[in-house]
Amino acid sequence: VPIITWGNGTCAQPEGYGALLRYVASHGFFVVAANSRWVGNGAPMKKGLDFAFAANEDKTSPYYQKLDTTKVGAMGHSQGGQGTVSVVSDARVQAVIIWNMTSSTSKPFLAVSGDMDVTGLTATSMRRAVDSARVKAAFLFYHMVPDTGSASGHLTLMTQPERVVEPAVAWWKYILSADPASK
Repeated sequence: VPIITWGNGTCAQPEGYGALLRYVASHGFFVVAANSRWVGNGAPMKKGLDFAFAANEDKTSPYYQKLDTTKVGAMGHSQGGQGTVSVVSDARVQAVIIWNMTSSTSKPFLAVSGDMDVTGLTATSMRRAVDSARVKAAFLFYHMVPDTGSASGHLTLMTQPERVVEPAVAWWKYILSADPASK
């Protein structure tokens, strides 16, 4: 089973992203979520990977020899997106999904943003980042997000998870499992 480490946005907890995390896991991914409100440096996400790798080698673990340590991804929202960019330096991580933080990184990436995002990202700037990437790259930019205040586009992941769950799974299947239909 491929491994995905998750990083929350500032002051958020994993359950705020429960719809996404459970959906990804239901498609055959082991999701380990940092139970921390401060993941911007990536350290809690790396600890999640350490946990998964150790559980895979622990004969008393229900995950013993069930996790594929050659197929590892990272994803996070906002500050967790910053943590995701930080864990790109970890050799175990092959690819990432960056939710509402930046538009590129040095490993294969899917960058996600939307109208009214506090990051100021636009569809045009994201396309430029993908077009200039030297790795496999894609972006999603959501229009017509519900107006819930000054951070509306920044919270599409939480307020409309139905818009993001399938593309997230497709990215992971394409990148970590080489699934041609998901491409």
